[in-house]
Amino acid sequence: LGHVRARGRVHARAQVFLALCLRLVVAITNYERGDNPGSTVITV
Repeated sequence: LGHVRARGRVHARAQVFLALCLRLVVAITNYERGDNPGSTVITV
């Protein structure tokens, strides 16, 4: 059970990391296009 719990924690951390990377990419693309950097709203 310990291994499963640790794996779940790592998976959650990976999801947070991916979400941050996605926000960073969106912010960079908005900045390069010249849009307002403050409007980093992700519409899926």
